[in-house]
Amino acid sequence: MRLEEYFGLIAERRKYSNLHPRGVSEVIADVYQVVKPQLNVADCGQRVVIGTDALRVDIIASEFKSLSPSRVKHLVLAAQDTALDLSSQA
Repeated sequence: MRLEEYFGLIAERRKYSNLHPRGVSEVIADVYQVVKPQLNVADCGQRVVIGTDALRVDIIASEFKSLSPSRVKHLVLAAQDTALDLSSQA
C-alpha cells in the first residue's frame, strides 16, 4: 500500500489542514525512494494507469486529472530526487 493510501486511512476530520503543513509532501517524496513496488495502479476515474515506476504513474495520473505535475509538491520533490525533468513529461 502506498503512503497516499495510508493517508486516506487516517481517522482525523482535519487531516489535510493538519498534516500537509507538517511536511506530508516531503514524506511522500521520500517514500518514492524507499518503496519500489513491482506494479503501480492509479485510478483516474474513467482511466487506469498501470506501470512499474510509481513516480511516472503518478505523473501521468495527475495529467489525466488535468493537474500539472509541476504543481504537485510531492511530484516536484520526487522528480528532483531522481533528476527527472517534469517539463519533458507529457
